[in-house]
Amino acid sequence: MKKLVVNADDVGIDWDRDIGIGIGVWFRAISSISVVVTNPASHSRIQRLARWIRKFRPRVSIGLHLNLTDEPFCTCTLESILEREIGFDHPKVAFWKSAIQQNINLSNISREISAQLQQFQRLFSFQPTHLDGHNHCHIAHPLIFQEICTQYNSHIRIPNESLLKENLQTLLSNLELEKDYFSCEGKQNPLLWAHTMRESPISDLLLYRYSSSLLSPISAKKFIGSIYGHIRTYSFLKKNLQQSFESTDILELMVHPGFYFPVPHSTWFSNKERLQELWNLVRLQRYLKKQHIKIVNQDGLEID
Repeated sequence: MKKLVVNADDVGIDWDRDIGIGIGVWFRAISSISVVVTNPASHSRIQRLARWIRKFRPRVSIGLHLNLTDEPFCTCTLESILEREIGFDHPKVAFWKSAIQQNINLSNISREISAQLQQFQRLFSFQPTHLDGHNHCHIAHPLIFQEICTQYNSHIRIPNESLLKENLQTLLSNLELEKDYFSCEGKQNPLLWAHTMRESPISDLLLYRYSSSLLSPISAKKFIGSIYGHIRTYSFLKKNLQQSFESTDILELMVHPGFYFPVPHSTWFSNKERLQELWNLVRLQRYLKKQHIKIVNQDGLEID
């Protein structure tokens, strides 16, 4: 029997996202969620969401979405995790470039990891069932990952995502990219990939694959999701699932669904693409049933 963990990232980022994720959990289309605890304004909302999940969908996994890539770069301890500022890059880009150049304060990062784990415990009164990273920050440097493993020893995401060449060409065609990204893969230029990761999902893919290769050997579920976040079509999702299940019996799909309110408000997360992603997950259940694939939590248990 093949098993699929459907993990919704970014719980706590905004209320649009949380509503959409709650709907996905209710329809059993989402089996695992990852919570950002560095936004005090969201704490009461995510506490209510966690209580609701524990009552109605108790097998849904609730884990920590470690956040090192939002400004200020340390939002629990308020100690800088960078040794020096590196210009005016987007926080995600600035963090990844700093990690590659070893421009990080590992002691402060260690305290921040501990602070976010403790904040999770204070909010929910239980330990996270799993840990992953906002913008995959947890694998940006092997020492960061090593520190996480020292403090936390349960399920940790390894986003070593791969796609067949024909799927990459589909991706390039859909995004109307003209550069020859296939030649980049052999050159191993992580600093360039970090600099362009907001411009091209191929840069993200190569960078995360490269960073995963530097980690100590660790067993992990096969992962897909970074590329699907850029092309949210239902057909592309099914194609990636079919390809990935050819080499594994258990898979983690990372998703970012949400709801859409067509009224002006402060968050950019409320958009039609997030709602489309939620609808794709609801539709996906019929396909999974036909393929004899069970939606499970991080421990491999079917959602009741």
